[in-house]
Amino acid sequence: MIADTTLLLRLYWKIDRRADGGTRRASRLIALLGTLLLVIVSVVVGYLASTLVSGAFLIQVPAEVLPGIMFTVILFGVVFLGFSQALQALYLSDDMEKLQVAPLHPQAIMTAKVLSRTPSTISFMFLAAIPALIAFGIGLGLGLAFYILGILLVLITPLFGISFGALIAIFMVRLLPARRLNEWVGAASIVIGLLLSMIFAIPSMMGGGQTQIDQDILRSAETFLAHLADLPLPSMWVGRALVEFGKGQMVASAFGSLGTYLLITVGLFLITVFLANRLYTAGWLRMQSSGAPMEDIHERPGLFGRNSLDFMLGYKDWLLRVRDPRLLATLFSSV
Repeated sequence: MIADTTLLLRLYWKIDRRADGGTRRASRLIALLGTLLLVIVSVVVGYLASTLVSGAFLIQVPAEVLPGIMFTVILFGVVFLGFSQALQALYLSDDMEKLQVAPLHPQAIMTAKVLSRTPSTISFMFLAAIPALIAFGIGLGLGLAFYILGILLVLITPLFGISFGALIAIFMVRLLPARRLNEWVGAASIVIGLLLSMIFAIPSMMGGGQTQIDQDILRSAETFLAHLADLPLPSMWVGRALVEFGKGQMVASAFGSLGTYLLITVGLFLITVFLANRLYTAGWLRMQSSGAPMEDIHERPGLFGRNSLDFMLGYKDWLLRVRDPRLLATLFSSV
C-alpha cells in the first residue's frame, strides 16, 4: 500500500508542478509579492498577539488562548476545503475509471486522492501560521520546544479537516448527485466570501473613525478571550500544552493534551483511509450506474413558440440562474 500511495502522490504532485510552471512571469511575480505580504502580515499578527499576553496593548489575555485559537481555526477551517477537494478528486475526476481497474491497493488510491492537493494546503498553512507562531514565541521568550512542536502540529493539523471533509463528501454523495453537490459547494463559497467581506466592513459602518474605544467593550473582549481557554476543544488544550512546553514545564497534562490532539488528527485520517474506502467504492459505483436516460429533442410549438429569439434566450438564461446555485449566489451577492 505504501509503495502504491507514494507512486500516485509523486505523479499527482508532478502534474501540479508542471501546471504551475507554465504560468507567465507576471503571475509568478504577483505570487511572490503575495507570499511576502502574507508572511509580513503573519509576523505582525504574532507580535501583536504577544503584546496582548503581556498586557502592553489595551487588554491582557492568557498566553495559551492565542495558540489555541490559531489551531482551532486551522482544525476546522480546512473542513470545507477538504470536502471540496474530496468531491472533486474522488467523484468528478476523469481518471477514477482507470485507477479502479489498475493493480493498485484500494486504500492507496483513496489516500493519494485525498492528499493530492495537500502540498498547496500545507504551504499556505506554513506561510500563514508559522511566522505568527514564531513571532509570538519570540515576543514571550518561550523555549525551543515551543517552536519545534508548534511547526510539527501546524503541518499535521490539516489532516483532520481533510479527512473529516472527505467523510462528509462520501456520505453526502449517497444523498445528492456529485455534480449537483459541486454546484452547491461553489454557491456556498460565494456566499461565505460575501459574508466575510460584510463582517470586515462592519467596523466602518458602526463608526470606525472614533479614536477612543469604550472600556466596557475592552473588558468584555478580555473576558471572552479568557473564557475561550476553558472550552472543551483539543485545539485549546494543545495551545496550553505548547506554552507549558515553551516555559519548560513538562507536566503530565501537557503530554496528555498533545497525545489527544495527535490521536484526533492522525487517528481520524487513518480511520478515513482504512474504513471509509468501502463506503466510497459503493457510492462511486452507484454514481456510475445512475446515468440519466437520453431524450430526443424535437421542435414542437410551446408557450414561447411565437415569441422572438431574444425573449426566449433571455428567459432561458434566467431559468439557468435559478437552476444553477452558483449563478443564483452570484445574483444574491450583486443584490
